[in-house]
Amino acid sequence: MAKTQPNVAAKPTAAPVVAAPAANGAAPAAPATPADGTATKKRTGGKPKPRIVYPGLYKPSDVAGADPVRVKLKEIPADYSPKKHKPMTRKDFEDETLFFELQAQVCERKAKRFREMAEESKKLGGVGDVKAAKKLLGMQKRMNEMVAALKKDNPELNVEDLLANLTKQLEEGAAEKEVAAVEGAAK
Repeated sequence: MAKTQPNVAAKPTAAPVVAAPAANGAAPAAPATPADGTATKKRTGGKPKPRIVYPGLYKPSDVAGADPVRVKLKEIPADYSPKKHKPMTRKDFEDETLFFELQAQVCERKAKRFREMAEESKKLGGVGDVKAAKKLLGMQKRMNEMVAALKKDNPELNVEDLLANLTKQLEEGAAEKEVAAVEGAAK
């Protein structure tokens, strides 16, 4: 016996909010969302974009108005991305070895990413303050990139001595501030 749904009226849709003019004659404030109802906020989750079939698998038909013809690939496409395109099958290639080479490339990319994640996990240590540790690693990476760029732009500049002197000056400045604060508190 089939269940029947009760007859429920559809919920009314909300009309766009229109602000009335202010009492002092000033223009009303701009609405929080655009008139078309789309959110201006950056997307922070939800469903990922659906993957598409690789466009190189189809060519236009010779007959006007007919569906595109599926073709077999003779080489691994350079612009194929597993994140963007649906997975390819053995039937998509003329030679089965191309399919296995593509699968090996995809697996190698994944393995590389997992090795990087393992290395990062070793650097971070335990489960403690992972967010702060990741931030520190990112700052160290950016610092190393800046040092490399400085060395490339100015080969005669000794960046290590410059950084050592800067660190020394910052430490001395911090020590002087501490002494001043202690002397100020003692008075």
